[in-house]
Amino acid sequence: MSESQLELCARAIAERLGPESAVVVLTGAGLSAETGLPTFRGAGGLLNAPELLEAFTADLLQRAPRLWWEVFQRLRELLSEVRPSPAHIALSDLEALLRPHLRLVIITQNVDGLHQAAGNRRVLELHGSARRYYCTCCGRAHSFLPEHLVELPPRCACGGVIRPAVVLFGEVTPEEVWQEAYAAAQRASVMLVVGTSLQVEPAASLPAVALYNRALVIEINPETTPLSGAARFSFRAFASHLLPLLVERLRGLLRQKMAS
Repeated sequence: MSESQLELCARAIAERLGPESAVVVLTGAGLSAETGLPTFRGAGGLLNAPELLEAFTADLLQRAPRLWWEVFQRLRELLSEVRPSPAHIALSDLEALLRPHLRLVIITQNVDGLHQAAGNRRVLELHGSARRYYCTCCGRAHSFLPEHLVELPPRCACGGVIRPAVVLFGEVTPEEVWQEAYAAAQRASVMLVVGTSLQVEPAASLPAVALYNRALVIEINPETTPLSGAARFSFRAFASHLLPLLVERLRGLLRQKMAS
């Protein structure tokens, strides 16, 4: 990453922003990995462990809920220890910078709730949240479960098994949140694609939607992806290093723009 490229990127964003502009950010597991959470794919990924791969299926939850919860507890323990990274904080700062006249929408494939913990208000969770729960029998929402559970699986007052509100393998992205995400990509003046390999549909198609509608698309990822050749700017960098720098440069440019 060169300083000149970062400056050019910040200027390109500032030039695109006008009344009612929308900035959309698509985030993936790479962003969570910078907090210490393991990704699903790649070296050290959760899917490299056969028992974890099976545990994240809807089929196992139905067949053997106790076994499913024993494995899921490992993820809950990790989630209880992580905090938002500098990249999460930078995205929250960006939303505050754009308010009240411009909109920022986060579309995330992550289930860790770290965007909300950092302060982002508009977050579309394509794969749900591991911090919310509901009963598989009566559907009742359970907003809180203690970190240490006395009984596995946890059960609702009706006797049904409680599960996290995440999209498991074998399930589909809820239609309502997908339609909101697709519409946001269509309206985007600027799209940042951060920490995602773009290997999982339907999320992987969203940058193409933004490009088709002439958005300025910027990629931040340590490795190349299918988007790298098409994005206006493609940075091989960790988001926690680059995003704070980009937001700070953009802050100065927007102040100049408003003062002129």
